[in-house]
Amino acid sequence: MAPKHFYSPKAEEDLNDIAHYILENNFEAALRFVDEVERTCTQLAEMPDMGRAFHARNPALKDMRMMRVSKVYSSHLIFYRQTKKGIEVIRIVHGARDLPRLFGR
Repeated sequence: MAPKHFYSPKAEEDLNDIAHYILENNFEAALRFVDEVERTCTQLAEMPDMGRAFHARNPALKDMRMMRVSKVYSSHLIFYRQTKKGIEVIRIVHGARDLPRLFGR
């Protein structure tokens, strides 16, 4: 069985919010964004060490890693951690956000 990726409720909310924001200006771009997130998460599930370690003070976020969505959407970051079945996507956020504040770093 191939490794899978699972979205936390907050990551699902992030994905929907970003897609809706892009959708306001460009329907096709919004679809491409969602496709790129899915593609990157599938790759991460197969090779979870691809992303860079991201250390947060919050012990619940131990072993969290991050990866850019894609070259096209390089401003958006996927935060995830490895699980027994693949990866759990914790958040999907724009890189301009205050990441230390967002993750209690």
